[in-house]
Amino acid sequence: FKTKVSKVNYLAIFVCAILSFVIGMFWYSPVLFGDAWRKHVGLTSKDFKKAKKGLMKSMIIGFSSGLIMMFVLSYFIDMFVTTSFAAGSIIGIITWAGFLATSMTGIVSWENKPWELYFINTGYYLVVLAVTGGILAV
Repeated sequence: FKTKVSKVNYLAIFVCAILSFVIGMFWYSPVLFGDAWRKHVGLTSKDFKKAKKGLMKSMIIGFSSGLIMMFVLSYFIDMFVTTSFAAGSIIGIITWAGFLATSMTGIVSWENKPWELYFINTGYYLVVLAVTGGILAV
């Protein structure tokens, strides 16, 4: 491995974690897939309003997990000595296909959720990993 943790661009990781958070805000909003997502996870508007109490905790957990994901993706990109947006996006897509798209099938097979929910959730990660993979590479 040619990767060294000291070579990781922490500012880029932080910016990409913010970007993944912003993409999620739009992805799960009524503008895109929010209504369908809420329906499939069984949340009513009333439930959603109650959930706002714990919103800060959820946001901190979500952002923290995004930071970890961006750090690992950055490590993969550096490990493959990738410096172009396209190549970084490909690594993001491969990471998505190998880890997220496969492991998240459990929501359909074990949790009996519809495929639409699977596609909403995994689609979000596909977009995030493809875009941030490209950014982290350059």
